[in-house]
Amino acid sequence: MSNQKMDHREVGRIMNLFHIQEEAVGSIFWHENGWFIYNQIKNYIRDVQSKYDYKEVNSPQLVRRELWERSGHWDNYRENMFCIDSEDSIPYALKPMNCACHIQIYNHQPDVISYKNLPIRYSEFGQCMRNEPSGSLSGLMRVRSFVQDDAHIFCMEEQIKDEVESFFKMAKEVYSHFGFHDIKIFLSGRPEQSAGSDEQWEKAEEALRDICEENRIDYEYVSGGGAFYGPKLEFMIKDKNDKEWQCGTIQVDFILPQRLNAKYSDKYGQLQNPVILHRAILGSFERFIGILLENFGFNLPNWLNPNLLAIVDISEKGFNLEMPILKEQYVIHRDKKDLRQIIKKYAEQKYQYILVYGKKEEESSELPLNVLGKDIIKINKNELISFLK
Repeated sequence: MSNQKMDHREVGRIMNLFHIQEEAVGSIFWHENGWFIYNQIKNYIRDVQSKYDYKEVNSPQLVRRELWERSGHWDNYRENMFCIDSEDSIPYALKPMNCACHIQIYNHQPDVISYKNLPIRYSEFGQCMRNEPSGSLSGLMRVRSFVQDDAHIFCMEEQIKDEVESFFKMAKEVYSHFGFHDIKIFLSGRPEQSAGSDEQWEKAEEALRDICEENRIDYEYVSGGGAFYGPKLEFMIKDKNDKEWQCGTIQVDFILPQRLNAKYSDKYGQLQNPVILHRAILGSFERFIGILLENFGFNLPNWLNPNLLAIVDISEKGFNLEMPILKEQYVIHRDKKDLRQIIKKYAEQKYQYILVYGKKEEESSELPLNVLGKDIIKINKNELISFLK
């Protein structure tokens, strides 16, 4: 299977990463190998967000309809929400996004938040549910149940510029880490179905436009592509096959803080509404993993590869594996029977490296690594650890 024809669903099947079935349409059953990739990405993003001074929170999935009505989601996003009636006849909805819940966390601090404590950055690996039409569902690329690397920045209007510029830096760092360097940016304006005043929308769009122009960042304007509460910058990455994927976003929102009564105390002691910047870099974890699988195929970066190393040990003394790589990434097979079939099995499971370790390898300073069942490379024993890392 060449890179040009790589399908993430086929990669997932062969590497035993995930599956989808009729009993949970639009949701993913993650197998241990896929969950390894998922958690490696999550841990990396958590470390990056911590470096940029985000505070991780967690919010409920099931929230009363009343909150969604106050936020405006009920009027502007109702068709994409799963609704539930409880036994006490109170209507609930599964959250389609995290913003309204993060405002509740902001609002329930022990004291009124001072301007001196802004910006406040809340991040959440939040489970969201959206009632996407069944005909639009497509593997990992479009699902109903997903997790985002979601965050909301509560700030003053004069802090928007610094926060958006910091996001540019953070997004570039993350995309480069995954090997994506070709990025396009789109500025999406007010959609037909939206909340707020013309003045709020004009001010929010102008803020994003000015920041791009001051930083000499090229962008294309998309009329009507914003969220119902504010315009946004969308980040489009290009993979090895020149296919473009929309991933990150940052949105300027003057509307939800007013609707949900978020306040801070300014330098004169007066209560003001903060601005909220809604942001994500990867977007949906599910979709981003699908993008990685279509981009890299079976040749995932070593730190993400659950099938990194298979050692077929036929030596007398036994191979001593003293490596600081995660135990989920390698297997050691010490049964000397049916060696051809064993090696074939690991090759079919697309182990990145297969090492057959016998008497010859015990006596040599070099180890022969079979790469994806094809090419053989020689690695010095003392360099194996650094090579795999």
